[in-house]
Amino acid sequence: GKTTFYRWLNSDEERRARWNENMKRIAQDLVEESLEIAHGVTDKDDVPAARLKVETNRWTATKYDRVKFGDTREGVVAVQVNFGDQFLDALKELDEIKVVEAEVVEAEE
Repeated sequence: GKTTFYRWLNSDEERRARWNENMKRIAQDLVEESLEIAHGVTDKDDVPAARLKVETNRWTATKYDRVKFGDTREGVVAVQVNFGDQFLDALKELDEIKVVEAEVVEAEE
């Protein structure tokens, strides 16, 4: 069954690499097919069936090529930067600059 197949597949690195490449090609083909399906709908009655096909293809593509189409981002690091305090300080400085400029204008009158 499946166990025998995957044991055979994983027993050779080159075979596994070819398999992975083919899965990526299939994923790309599914995405392209989904675009054709979505763009080909001309009747509103066909929308539910087209949506089901597109969603099924999209789901399959996310499993066949997780890096390109999936939720996981291999090699991507999430960085959170908070500029809240710096932004508020900059606004305060701008406000102070405006006050200084206003004072200078008033002094010239």
